[in-house]
Amino acid sequence: MTQQEFRIDVGQGKVSYWYGYAGDEPEEGSANVDLPMDTLTLQTAKLLEGWLNVWDRLGLTDLSIRKSLLKSATFKLVGKHLWMLILNNEIGAKLQEKIETMPAPPLRVVINFEHASSDLRGLPWEFLCTPETEIFLAAETKLLLTRLAPQAAIPGRRVDYATDELGVLFVTALPGMQMYQHVNDRIRNFQAALDAQPGLAVLDLIDKLDVDRIEAALSDDERPCHVVHITGLCRGDPGQAQLWMESGSQGLDWRDPKPLVDALTPTDGKVPRLVVLQLCETEEGDADENFERLAPELIRRGIPAVLAMQYTLPAADQGRLWTEFYKDLASGTTVGRAVQSRRHRMLHGRDLNRDFGTPVLYLHEDGALIRQGEPTARSSTDPGAGSAASTAREAVANNPAEAIRRALQRRLAEVANLYGDEAVTATRTWLKDVKLAGTVPDARQQIRGHLRTFGSNQEIAELCVELSDTLKQLEGGPGRAAA
Repeated sequence: MTQQEFRIDVGQGKVSYWYGYAGDEPEEGSANVDLPMDTLTLQTAKLLEGWLNVWDRLGLTDLSIRKSLLKSATFKLVGKHLWMLILNNEIGAKLQEKIETMPAPPLRVVINFEHASSDLRGLPWEFLCTPETEIFLAAETKLLLTRLAPQAAIPGRRVDYATDELGVLFVTALPGMQMYQHVNDRIRNFQAALDAQPGLAVLDLIDKLDVDRIEAALSDDERPCHVVHITGLCRGDPGQAQLWMESGSQGLDWRDPKPLVDALTPTDGKVPRLVVLQLCETEEGDADENFERLAPELIRRGIPAVLAMQYTLPAADQGRLWTEFYKDLASGTTVGRAVQSRRHRMLHGRDLNRDFGTPVLYLHEDGALIRQGEPTARSSTDPGAGSAASTAREAVANNPAEAIRRALQRRLAEVANLYGDEAVTATRTWLKDVKLAGTVPDARQQIRGHLRTFGSNQEIAELCVELSDTLKQLEGGPGRAAA
């Protein structure tokens, strides 16, 4: 999918932006804009961040206390302060303009803190909120909010796509104490339920931080591993993460995560396409756990996507969240869309929750993890690997009508969670039954006919734009196509 990108680069006292189609020359941009640090705004944002850290520990037993202490306006307040820190300038005005006028597909908003101060890097940017329209960037379906970390291609390192089933490995890096046993039991139950879902293959649970078993799982070609989902405890300053884990005769303590990072990114070996870092809920201890602090290093070491939790999620909600997330991935939804749709559901699913701002997505390379029917998987770092668009164009040449249908069906599956059931069902039925002529111009005319039939339905109109954009890719041209 050709996707427009608005990248914000935050440095020491400066901020700039880049706007255009990913991988092309920029259409717009700016040189460095001064970023005067408002100390009071920064201190207030940090204070609100401390409040969010203890959010789930306040008023747990008494609903009236909970309602009096936990105000949903807190999210908007912290989000507006974050906006004031880096976007109270012409760049913020330009971003708001793009948000208000952007048609489908969603605009990818990328924030790069590589050269920013640690004070800024450590803030919860997933709560960014526009000051006037009060839009949360992390939960807006017209957007995709991610963070950026640099990545260098490492010779000999493979990053394979799934071809039939998505292999998922669960690891629990927890202290060997009775109080955490229920976490392992819950994950085993979840694994069994997830393994029954079509398109998913769940590997055996690794219930200790056994780096040898992790490396063996990643290198097993008989049962491929494409996603590693780790549940554990993490703390530390940005860029200096520590994991709570066992370390031989030294017992339980906070340790350097290097052995885990090395196991996930072996030299001359396979690397997962996605790593999920999930914080385990605790009964006591430091409220400042944050798995986001480990994510940039994994991206730098060659993993295309890392989804890290900056807060814990309620145990009661985790099964539903992760089941839907992995079902999305198995159906061909891109990582970015799967994360953004979950954030949207968490924000609008119930009151008084910080959960929508919990997932932090670092995305060096977006796309679907599974490419069904492909004879071989290709490495994302392999210079000879073709793009999804070029692969699709080859398929059009070989079997035009069905290739176009499959491309449109894949696109519909990617965006299904962002639209209502009525619009998606009507479009899915039309795609199944329509007799495609076999050329891209004819298919575009047929999409226009579908649009005329359901012209009063705004969501179907947006879906038609999504499908037309896919046709533009098959032609190999840049830019968007109007249905």
